[in-house]
Amino acid sequence: MLVAGALSFVAACRTKAAPRAVDPDVALRSAALAREQALLDAYGSVVAAQPALAGRLQPLAADKAAHVAALGTPVPGISTVTTLAALTALERTAATEHGRAALTASRSLAPLLASLSASSSCALVAL
Repeated sequence: MLVAGALSFVAACRTKAAPRAVDPDVALRSAALAREQALLDAYGSVVAAQPALAGRLQPLAADKAAHVAALGTPVPGISTVTTLAALTALERTAATEHGRAALTASRSLAPLLASLSASSSCALVAL
């Protein structure tokens, strides 16, 4: 009886599922989505504050909207960015952070993050 109890205890321990490993890409994708959404909101805010810049900024904002769609579900926010200087600083930060994230991302996510970094770098030239 003791042997049967011990065997059932060992069997019960073996049937427990191992804890799932956390996918590091989840956090990287979430952070990239937050950066791109912040940029998209900032473009909208700058255009609202300075309508004369709409023709120049709308194509860049459209790129950010595509990036948000590629990363996941957008969560619109409110931006306090209203100047080109602040928008440029935000793009510079995004380029750097996307590039850093690409270095640690999986093979499937790294190209997207590198592309986002390149896009923000190109936007700096356009701004």
